[in-house]
Amino acid sequence: MNAHASPHPPVAALDAAGWERFLARSDMRWDVLPRDVDEAPFVGNGRLGAILWQDGDGALRIEVPRCDRDGRKISDSSHFVLAWRGSPPHGSLRLDQWNAELRGGLAVGGGDLALRCFVHAELDVIVLRLYGDGAAPDPSWHPDPAGSTRTYRMPSDPDLVARPPSRWQHVDEIEVSVQEMPAGGLQATAWLCQRDVDGLTCLISIQRGAQAAELVARAVQQASGAGLASLATGHRAWWHDFHGKSLLAVSAPQLASFDWIQMHTWGSASAGAARSAM
Repeated sequence: MNAHASPHPPVAALDAAGWERFLARSDMRWDVLPRDVDEAPFVGNGRLGAILWQDGDGALRIEVPRCDRDGRKISDSSHFVLAWRGSPPHGSLRLDQWNAELRGGLAVGGGDLALRCFVHAELDVIVLRLYGDGAAPDPSWHPDPAGSTRTYRMPSDPDLVARPPSRWQHVDEIEVSVQEMPAGGLQATAWLCQRDVDGLTCLISIQRGAQAAELVARAVQQASGAGLASLATGHRAWWHDFHGKSLLAVSAPQLASFDWIQMHTWGSASAGAARSAM
């Protein structure tokens, strides 16, 4: 993973194209696909996130945590697997900071696939797009047991109540997994993966509440109806405004890159009042 930067120009001197070129110098890049969650790029909106890496079987794993659950710091995760028949893919990734979007290139099945992934800045929807002449993967969803952020890489939290298994259902032709919460209510994950002549598009959402299944299915349906171009436009508008609000001048290129990477982290992981103040 490499990061690059050069001295900051004045804010007033940057139009949209200038900002994009400027922030591209600090984009994080992976010359090979990350093989562990600790190496993996992430995108998010403070409530919903996506973390992507290649597992030991060569499939792409996309962790999709919902992180605003309650005051006990419970991280609700599930993950999607993109598996290929035959040889696994190899390739590279880049975290496009101007657009808060993960981009990549994969060589697989005798061809090439381009990858795009972002979590919409204002809608709780993860957007994943793979397109090109390479072999398309088979997507599948896998529920994970809830874990406490207080015990990451540590013994189990004795106060953490186990949740019952998820149950699957269809809501208006959208696949939904519903899980009961120990404190009451439901959490639902919905997804829709559609193939076209160019590739594969997956839309994923997670919601919580008494009507979680209906809410999450509606979120995916609305995202599908809006279309990729509209979703990307709304998402980018928030991030472009976010980047243009301030600029910290750091003369050392590596420190400047580090600062911009932290700004991406803040924008991706903050929620509630902190995000509203951005």
